[in-house]
Amino acid sequence: MSMEQRHREIRERAGREEARLNQEFIDFLKRWGTPILMVAAALSLGYVGLDYLKKQRAAGVDAAFTDLQGVSPGGFLAASPDSLINVANSHGNVVGVSYMARLGAGDAWLQAIRTGLRPGAVLASDGTPETPEDLLSDADRSAFLDRAAEAYGSVLREAEGRKGHEIHAIGALYGLAAVEEARGNKDAARGHLNAVKAISERCKFDLHLMIVEQRIAALEASNAVPPLVSRAELPVIAPPAEPVPSPVEGEMPSEPSDGSGAAPEPAAQDPAGQEPAGDEVPTSVPPSEPKDESAPAADPE
Repeated sequence: MSMEQRHREIRERAGREEARLNQEFIDFLKRWGTPILMVAAALSLGYVGLDYLKKQRAAGVDAAFTDLQGVSPGGFLAASPDSLINVANSHGNVVGVSYMARLGAGDAWLQAIRTGLRPGAVLASDGTPETPEDLLSDADRSAFLDRAAEAYGSVLREAEGRKGHEIHAIGALYGLAAVEEARGNKDAARGHLNAVKAISERCKFDLHLMIVEQRIAALEASNAVPPLVSRAELPVIAPPAEPVPSPVEGEMPSEPSDGSGAAPEPAAQDPAGQEPAGDEVPTSVPPSEPKDESAPAADPE
């Protein structure tokens, strides 16, 4: 076989092999082309949908923090606790905002109990509330303590035992300890603080461990929290009596005194009721003695 014939056979064999491969690929596409295209389209759609969800979730988080900042521009202690609870309920899927809003509401209720005024009360220039109804009664204090305990407790129930939520659980336990201390239940307050200590030791939170040890020591040394009273309940203190002015130096006293404290005796009067005047001899003075008539007269010179 000549070299030319050999090259021709090689080209023909290669052509037949290439034709076979092309036909197999065409058959493969005919059989699996449509499912592959559907899978590719589904993957593309899933990627687009996931990106959309991420953007929506980010927008929801931004809206939640915006609402939280909108109801507490001056901080949680000056905010309306009811508004904070509404934000927590509206953005329950944003865990961080829900936790912070409920903890802030509990802090606002405790602050109202400390001041004795309803949240948002406006004070007059003399320090009294412009609206007398803003003063808390005993029933109001009890209700505020209950609402603060519920806010803290709801955070603790959700955050306790969840990894990465220990800080929120610690905040809730601090709040519950403050509520029980305000109620006078030192044993219950100590239990919440011991729970904070256990979490701090487990998670190596050295700062919280130092703080909670100081809180426990302060709790042991403290007495019952004195009740808060309003200005109207305070006793009225009478003003001090004005001191008697002392006599001005150099001014003569109204009545002379001889130093004995007794009033001076009046001047003596004559029987006619008239006082002697000048060098006149008072009538009470006896007359001069009479001369003796028997005595011899002196010899004239």
